[in-house]
Amino acid sequence: LTTVSDGFLEGTIANGRTGTEMRGFSPGQHALADLEEEQVRAIVAYLRSGIDQDKLVPREIIGTPERGAMLYKQQCASCHGDKDGESFAPWLANPKYLSAVENPYLQATMSMGHGANMRSMIRGGSGIVEMTGRDINDIIAYLRSTLKQ
Repeated sequence: LTTVSDGFLEGTIANGRTGTEMRGFSPGQHALADLEEEQVRAIVAYLRSGIDQDKLVPREIIGTPERGAMLYKQQCASCHGDKDGESFAPWLANPKYLSAVENPYLQATMSMGHGANMRSMIRGGSGIVEMTGRDINDIIAYLRSTLKQ
């Protein structure tokens, strides 16, 4: 538990693990129960409750910003746009937004979805595109790199 982010755990609980018996527990995944977002987060909080939070070291996102820029343009920009274009979804590289959210939140949102409009983008999810964990980390690395520009 100390080596993975909350986002990774939430995504795994919600979407399962391809090629294993671990089915996803988000609605429509054909598991024994359909869990809502809040319930998945509560499970992760429970799993973390026995861990001394002071001993945890924040994990850096290991991603390639250049690859993330390409993926963002191909898979995210049509909805999330860029600073110069209009979009119907929030612009993800907004500095105020990025300063307010942590990487596990971004990982969880991309893998689990958020609300009715942002669907799960992880492989096997119901999103417009399918991304791997590497894809998600590369996109986050790209978004974080925009703060340094």
